[in-house]
Amino acid sequence: MFQTLQIEAIIRYTVTPETPLSIRRGNSNPLDPSSPDDQLVKFWRPGQWVPVIPGSSMKGVFRSRAEQILKGNGLEVDDVFNKHNDSHTAQTVPNGGAGTHSRGRELYLHQCSASRLFGSLSLGSRIFFEDAIPEDPSTVVVGLRNGVGINRLTGGSASNVLYNYEVVEAGEFTGRITLQNFELWQLKLIVTLIQDLHEGRLRLGAATSRGLGRLRVVPERLQIVFLDYRQGPERGRRPLRDAFNAVSAQPMEWRADLLRARAALEGMEAVMDFCRSLPSPSSELIPRKKKQAAQRR
Repeated sequence: MFQTLQIEAIIRYTVTPETPLSIRRGNSNPLDPSSPDDQLVKFWRPGQWVPVIPGSSMKGVFRSRAEQILKGNGLEVDDVFNKHNDSHTAQTVPNGGAGTHSRGRELYLHQCSASRLFGSLSLGSRIFFEDAIPEDPSTVVVGLRNGVGINRLTGGSASNVLYNYEVVEAGEFTGRITLQNFELWQLKLIVTLIQDLHEGRLRLGAATSRGLGRLRVVPERLQIVFLDYRQGPERGRRPLRDAFNAVSAQPMEWRADLLRARAALEGMEAVMDFCRSLPSPSSELIPRKKKQAAQRR
């Protein structure tokens, strides 16, 4: 599945906290007694440390939500933390043929729907999350929140359990999500998850049950990159091209003189309209699963 790169989708998005955001890196600096107990994850820009939204945090919350959606659509999702789960062990996958390509396909089909997109112990991920960083660090406002432990017996505050932690009060972050050699339902699922974040059904970071972590997430640009474009629409690209042309002011055309072609949609509405026309996970995977079950009989 990864020997050749055939197609990429690159989603550029902006993140603006609507409520304070807390993605913590752990304990305070023991050399600085005045530092907060829990500090934000930051990266170094010339002259200062700047808060960042880690790609790992985005991927974790995306996978968790994706598994909920896939299960709700009647699709099986494996427990990735179960070391005895055979679907995550490459040695359990039968050889589909003599070639590496055939074995790779067998390994891919052996995974659950979530692992086909996000990866597993035996299959690499086809989606990549970059850290979301502020374009202008001066717009990021970092605040300090206080908390206190609760005495489980009295229900009041516990003594000597006062703590504090940093939060992002305001700012705008820019990030990118890249999908490689994806299926159409996978692209639709990712854009659906972005919409869930934008509408507040999904939150990010710590203390989300206490009001933190609501974000405004806007997919500003969706770029589709076709590799070896000269092979034309016969390689299963026609549905993607047709869906793109339905909402784009500049339709894509197949040109035999291009080795690589790019097409882009600008703005949240155009991206959402495009992805609404793509097949859903259930419409793609359930018929495929029934067909495979019938072939095994």
